[in-house]
Amino acid sequence: MSISNGICRYPRSTSQAAPAPNMRRGGREGNTPSDRMIRQSPLIALCAAMILHGCASTGLKAAPMRSATSDPVVRIANRRPLAMRIYLRAGATTIPLGVVPGLASRQFVVPAVSLAASSEVQLEASERGASSSLRSQSFSLSVGRTAWWTLDRQRASEVIVK
Repeated sequence: MSISNGICRYPRSTSQAAPAPNMRRGGREGNTPSDRMIRQSPLIALCAAMILHGCASTGLKAAPMRSATSDPVVRIANRRPLAMRIYLRAGATTIPLGVVPGLASRQFVVPAVSLAASSEVQLEASERGASSSLRSQSFSLSVGRTAWWTLDRQRASEVIVK
């Protein structure tokens, strides 16, 4: 060691010191699949938490309890293979309720204010792009009641109101 101008200088060694065991290149230490999994586990846990949080936040919520003064409900059972668009006809007004997928059932809540003008209503079902449609018989739908309508493969059944 020599000192010049207050700076310590160490002589350069001619032999290279062996790197520390964890700094060696090559070999399989620290590079095994289980070691890589341990290093990646925080990232995997974060991704799984994000996915689970997304699934939980879009889950279905329970329907609120209906009271005797609630809006009427229309339940459609579509036993046809194709989706059907459902409409409610109240006098001269046509109210689109929604689509019932093929071989599925769905329920629609009808706002009571849309029924105020007419005491008799009809349901209508049509396939997308079809020129013809199925219509139910006229029936009375009032506040707190539920109407059931089944669309069979060949025809539509009568509407049952309870």
